[in-house]
Amino acid sequence: MRAVTDKFLSAIISSVDKIPYGMRFIAKVLKDSLHEKFPDAGEDELLKIIGNLLYYRYMNPATVAPDAFDIIDLSAGGQLTTDQRRNLGSIAKMLQHAASNKMFLGDNAHLSIINEYLSQSYQKFRRFFQTACDVPELQDKFNVDEYSDLVTLTKPVIYISIGEIINTHTVSVSP
Repeated sequence: MRAVTDKFLSAIISSVDKIPYGMRFIAKVLKDSLHEKFPDAGEDELLKIIGNLLYYRYMNPATVAPDAFDIIDLSAGGQLTTDQRRNLGSIAKMLQHAASNKMFLGDNAHLSIINEYLSQSYQKFRRFFQTACDVPELQDKFNVDEYSDLVTLTKPVIYISIGEIINTHTVSVSP
């Protein structure tokens, strides 16, 4: 199980550049905002929240159900077996624990033997989350400044219906 989970982890970590810029920028802004709002929070706490966004909300669904995201090619009408889904769920559970640096305790104490592996994997995820948040500002990425709109040769065209004009007017003049 560790070997397969490690393959998934390696694939995730090596794909940091494939995460869309928008998602990475959101992670950066989230981290900066959290740091500003909670200056006493440690880097690990901030990265756990970033991990929740990047891994749990963005990557975990594709890990659990790769067929739903066209990650794997199934023949027409084919589907994953129950065992395959269960295995993917177990891998996703281990990766989620590693991403959030959450050890197996209590009801899952029988799995505590892999806590050391989870701790080591968290360090990899930690570097991954830091790298994911290291993106240029929007202005730098898209080469835009306050004068860009003034020098645009082709002005934008806006299509708006009469109903939308009336609605906008009604909203703007109502008290």
